[in-house]
Amino acid sequence: MIPISAVDYTVGIKEGDWIKYGEVRVSWTGTGTEPSYVSDMKRLDWIKANIETISGTTVTIATAGKFRNGTSIPSSSLTIDIATGQGSAGTIMLIAANLKEGDSIPTQYGRALEIDGTVAFTYCGAARSVNFVDLTASYIGTISTTGMYWDKATGILVEVYMSTSYTSPSAQSMELSYKALETNMWSPNILGLISRNSFTSLGS
Repeated sequence: MIPISAVDYTVGIKEGDWIKYGEVRVSWTGTGTEPSYVSDMKRLDWIKANIETISGTTVTIATAGKFRNGTSIPSSSLTIDIATGQGSAGTIMLIAANLKEGDSIPTQYGRALEIDGTVAFTYCGAARSVNFVDLTASYIGTISTTGMYWDKATGILVEVYMSTSYTSPSAQSMELSYKALETNMWSPNILGLISRNSFTSLGS
């Protein structure tokens, strides 16, 4: 693994940039009552993230959105230091720009993720170079798979897929995906508007 200090962690976005996520797909199967957090996610329509402030490698992001019934999602604020991974718990919305395969992504969990590769996919109407991380974890009673995709030039998150299966205390499984739909960070083009990514997201 490349030492974190060997990677140039550069912020690739600017204040005023924004990105909107949607196509939220959630499924759950299992015995008993569907968990409330799954029911809540099923209600989501879209989330918009606005880049508020940038100080060195620390970025503050404001989020707001809508539920499917038209109710507004209360706004909130996230912070992330792309060089250390410190900030709001679980924040994966932004990583450093122009990382390459094998580069480390610092996290607040004490272990760095690693870029698995770069592919060409279409997001927000334009073909983009996209860095991705695929994770599979297995521990007592649980198997989980996660795919995370970030626009290479900006470091902004563009898609997430998660699948988790439990065998204990009862058999349950959940899948979740969402992706970027609109942004002001790049412009759509004709080819991008009519093309599809080469992989199939949940429910596509």
